[in-house]
Amino acid sequence: MDKSINIILVSLNDKFCKSVGIQLSDTLEMFSANCEELIIYDLINPKEVLQKCGIEYLRKREKAVVKNCSEYENTVITVSYDLFKSYSDLFNRSLKVYIKLPQGKQDKVPNSLDYVVRDELLTKNSDITVELEQKSNKKCIDLLLKKLGDYYENC
Repeated sequence: MDKSINIILVSLNDKFCKSVGIQLSDTLEMFSANCEELIIYDLINPKEVLQKCGIEYLRKREKAVVKNCSEYENTVITVSYDLFKSYSDLFNRSLKVYIKLPQGKQDKVPNSLDYVVRDELLTKNSDITVELEQKSNKKCIDLLLKKLGDYYENC
């Protein structure tokens, strides 16, 4: 695998995605980053920044952090659905992987329509989709490694 390429992991379950991202980065001997945590670190207190500076400033800072994150190399980067939706174009030199869990296995369970809309957006804008029947880090890592191998074999 090209060491300059990043792997972007996104799921409708952020906690599970982050956990898988850490394990995948260890397995592939890559770095690991979580965009949400980097934004919080950069802004220290995003809620206070929003109240004092407004949504436009918050979005600009958020975008700057995501852009910086997209320029990393050899990194597994986990992003939330909202960040992926807003800034997926910034990850154009990254391999985008959607970890698809069955409806009802998300952090915040969206209604059926929201789930379908989010699932369609993630499926459409990802290079690889890993479908799981249940949350299992081991199963997810095994499937991810197989899909990554297949992807790079066919490039």
